[in-house]
Amino acid sequence: MVFELNVQTTSRRLADRKVERFVKNITKRGAVPETTAKKGKDYPVGPILLGFFIFVVIGSWYIIEETLGFCALYLRDEIVTKRNRPGRNADSTGSGTQNGGLSCFGSHGRSLGRKKLIHLEHEEWERAHRAVLFGCPEVEKYIRQHEQEVIANRISPETKKAAQARAHMEFPDWFSTEIQSQIDNGVAIDADLQALARGPNHWTSRWSSYVINGFRFNVKSNDADSATQNSGVFVRAVEDNYASAQDHNPRAAVLDYYGVVKDIIELEYHHGRKVVLFDCDWVDGRVRGRHLKTDEDGFVLVNLKHLLPGPDTFTLASNALQLFYVKDPIQPDWNVAVRTRPRDLFDMDMAANDMVLCVEMETDEMDVPLDLETLPIRAIPPSQDHVFYPQVINELKPFKGQEFKTWEEAHVFYTKYASAAGFVVRIGSSRRSRKTNEFIRKEFFCNRQGNGPRELTGNEKRIRGVVREDCKARMIVGRVKTGGFVVNIFDECHNHPMTSPEMRHLVKSNRGHTKAQKLLWQQLSMVNIPTHRQFDILGVQAGGFQYIGCTQQDLYNLERDKRKETKGHDGEMLHDYFQLEQEKDSCFYFTIKADAENKITHCFWTDALSRQSYKVYGDVIIFDTTYQTNRYGLIFAPLMGINNHGQTIVFGAAFLSDETADSFVWLLWRCRQDLLLFFVF
Repeated sequence: MVFELNVQTTSRRLADRKVERFVKNITKRGAVPETTAKKGKDYPVGPILLGFFIFVVIGSWYIIEETLGFCALYLRDEIVTKRNRPGRNADSTGSGTQNGGLSCFGSHGRSLGRKKLIHLEHEEWERAHRAVLFGCPEVEKYIRQHEQEVIANRISPETKKAAQARAHMEFPDWFSTEIQSQIDNGVAIDADLQALARGPNHWTSRWSSYVINGFRFNVKSNDADSATQNSGVFVRAVEDNYASAQDHNPRAAVLDYYGVVKDIIELEYHHGRKVVLFDCDWVDGRVRGRHLKTDEDGFVLVNLKHLLPGPDTFTLASNALQLFYVKDPIQPDWNVAVRTRPRDLFDMDMAANDMVLCVEMETDEMDVPLDLETLPIRAIPPSQDHVFYPQVINELKPFKGQEFKTWEEAHVFYTKYASAAGFVVRIGSSRRSRKTNEFIRKEFFCNRQGNGPRELTGNEKRIRGVVREDCKARMIVGRVKTGGFVVNIFDECHNHPMTSPEMRHLVKSNRGHTKAQKLLWQQLSMVNIPTHRQFDILGVQAGGFQYIGCTQQDLYNLERDKRKETKGHDGEMLHDYFQLEQEKDSCFYFTIKADAENKITHCFWTDALSRQSYKVYGDVIIFDTTYQTNRYGLIFAPLMGINNHGQTIVFGAAFLSDETADSFVWLLWRCRQDLLLFFVF
């Protein structure tokens, strides 16, 4: 075998010599020099040049971009740059906005597309003009005045509700006559109010698209041929609400309207004052749960096939917010109404947009349809919307006169209602009987009831977690003679938005731990898995963090509670644990030393494996006391060595209260006794 290797080596050497001579001959005959050919292989320059080229291009683009941005700061305002270019859905300042004028003439929208001039018939003209009148807050006092006059002068058998409907239809003519009468009597009337009383021109402009409030609205016919949906509209309005057909004392209530824009017109009043209106198809929400409802997950579902009848379908464009409808896969006739955020607008109060879209009904026993087709849609602008009515199923909603066996049962019921609605319950004041000292009255409030603390001055510390907003929502129960409790007062109106369905699982009353989760947490804690990792594991097991039922802070609170339980008993727990290990292994040994206050100062332990390892590998012992715990201040002192594989092994361990000579003498003496060590001093 050795001979064959020598032969192959000799042959290879001869072959290399022949190749060298052959290459020299080729070079002499004009071939490319060998040094030139190898240079391209030994020193590749392609990637370097490519990287340098990319660096130059990117660097040049960045320098140009910064230079243009710097120069744009010194250009005139009329020159459009990326710094002053308006957004895609930016509103323009309306020409009709005047200081001290009517709010309905201060339109800030922007029309898109081609304008089409149309002539309104008298009936449609009246509907549009009436929508402007009832949508203007400055006309509210005239509306109430006329309504009171009509109700006071009604003739039997006309009901109050019928008189209100008649006042609604006759108001435009009465308003025009009233303003003219005041002018004739020398009363100073604002020019905008005079123009509003005269009514708009019958010739009006029609648009297919309009941008306002940061949204781009299209008419329904445009969405049919488009991949996007921009015709959904949402309006929150104030109306007189009746509990039933026999109710003659209506209450003002906030109602949510969901619809689709079918036409956009611009009315022109005297001296160029303009108002933009949306003519919409509104979903019939007169009976709760029939064509408009909220599912168990808090999503609003509407049936677009059932529309609200009646002539008053116009609404001011300035009061409209946009939404889009998603087909419900389970119920084909229903659509989920999803609110959207305005594009490029960050200074609007959109806190309510992320919350539950609530449909307010004053009572649960509203089986008789309301005559909404005879009532105006007086919309509230989004900035003025401060009334929130939670919507829950009737079984969870309390009512006046509801009876409970105990006040604790009433508290549990109201807490379930709050969990479904999206707020937290706080127990308020109570009253006891002077004779029996039992509760006779109990109050439950929203956690935002009351006012916040006073403003801090000087060096006072800041108060954290202040959520008081003087919310008036409450439920008060009182004791009856039969021994139970009955609901005396129930106010469901809140002055703050409810928690959104996506965040409702974080409400305090909805959070908690199951027995399985607590057991898993204990097992993970025993193997020293960090709390944030435990939360990740629970999230994977539950299928998402929203399904865990608690927050990461709740796990930290579990650890805190566990430390409180073990406080003052941790020394006994350590002693019991060592005794349990000693019962399992007779060679396990431990010793504990305590001070006068019965606190552990020294502790040493070792097991059978550590003793056996010392007998074999106890030639060298490493003794280190650089480890110190934070909670108890005890120094951890392991006794270690090295086996024949170079691996670290442990002979024993100890806790020391300090690093004095007495502590080391105690430790070494225990080692000598327990590990049969012989130290040379």
